[in-house]
Amino acid sequence: MGEGGEQVEKIARLFESFRVFDVDVAAARLPAGIGESASEPRLASDASNLSAFLYYLSKDEDRFEDLLRDARAMVPGFKALRFQPVGGAREAVVAAFEEE
Repeated sequence: MGEGGEQVEKIARLFESFRVFDVDVAAARLPAGIGESASEPRLASDASNLSAFLYYLSKDEDRFEDLLRDARAMVPGFKALRFQPVGGAREAVVAAFEEE
C-alpha cells in the first residue's frame, strides 16, 4: 500500500461498522418483547426494542454497571435503570429511568 494507505483503510473499516439510528421515541417507550430474538440481539435502527435490548445488556452485570456509570456522567440527575415486567401474551419489559 502507498503512503498512508493502511491508515485510510483502517478508517474506512471503522466507518463501515457505524450504524445510523433514526429513533422513534414513541416506539422506544413501548414495552418490548424479550426472549424472542437472537441470543445476541441488536438495537433496532428506530430503537423500538430499546427496553429489550437494555434488558439483554443488563445480564452482564459488570458491563451494565459500566454503561450506567457512563449514563450518570452524561445525563444530569440519572440515578438508575429498572425493568418493569409487562403482562400479556408475550414476555415483555419496559425500561424505567430513575432520577435523583
